[in-house]
Amino acid sequence: MATMPPVPIEDLDDMLSRLRLTAIRDQLDNLLEEVARKELNLREALTWLCAAEIARKDQRRIAMAMSIAKFPFVRTLEGFEYEAQPSEVGAFYWTVPAPDIVNPGRVEHGSASV
Repeated sequence: MATMPPVPIEDLDDMLSRLRLTAIRDQLDNLLEEVARKELNLREALTWLCAAEIARKDQRRIAMAMSIAKFPFVRTLEGFEYEAQPSEVGAFYWTVPAPDIVNPGRVEHGSASV
C-alpha cells in the first residue's frame, strides 16, 4: 500500500482556517503531541480534536455574550452569598401558593377577536 506524501503545514493551516476550526489550527502541534502521547486511534483522535474545538467555541460564545451584556463582573450561583441578605432571598417566591385563576371571557371567532 502506498503512503500519502506529507501535507505541508501551510496547506493544513489553510484548510483548518477555511473550515473555521481555529482551535485545532492554533493548537495543532500541542494537540497532535497529546494524541501521540495518548496513543489514540484515528477515530479517538478525531473525537478528541472535535471536543477541543467545541470547548473553545463554547468558551468564546460565553465570553462574547458576557461582553455584549456588559456585566461589570462575572458571577456564578456557586459564588452567591445567600447569608449576606437573608431577608432579600427569603422574599422571593419561586412558586405562587395560590390556585390558578382562569378568566376565559367571551369566546369569539373571526378576525375581530384578534
